[in-house]
Amino acid sequence: MRDVLHETAQIEERRTQAEQERLQAQAQSDRDRIEAAARAERDRQQLEERRIQAERDRQQAERDADRERLQALIDVDRQRLEILTASERERVAAATAAATAAAAADKQRLDAIIAAGRDRAATAIASSAANVDCVRAAAILEAEQRFDLERQRVSE
Repeated sequence: MRDVLHETAQIEERRTQAEQERLQAQAQSDRDRIEAAARAERDRQQLEERRIQAERDRQQAERDADRERLQALIDVDRQRLEILTASERERVAAATAAATAAAAADKQRLDAIIAAGRDRAATAIASSAANVDCVRAAAILEAEQRFDLERQRVSE
């Protein structure tokens, strides 16, 4: 009977040990499953973070490309305006030079007209003075002739 009890105790001990090993294996399996699920969740989160970062990078690259495109348009417009401004300055300078030349030509023409008028006036004045002298001389000559005639008549 002792042997039977002893065998029963050993069987019970083996059964208990087998049950403990089974429970430990089940617990390890549960831990592995939980760890695998946690690892899968971490991987999923990392993948989602990478996807979000890739989307942010794409949006930033798009904004950078838009900014560069707009800057290029601004630069082209600025250059076009600089060219137009330089062209307008040249046109204004040419117009100013032409107006200045025209004004100088008008001044010379007016100065010539004024000089010609002065010359004519001087000639007219000189001519008038000469005419006055001629008229005086003629009047004096006539007066002398009358005086001579009168003297001749009185002498007779």
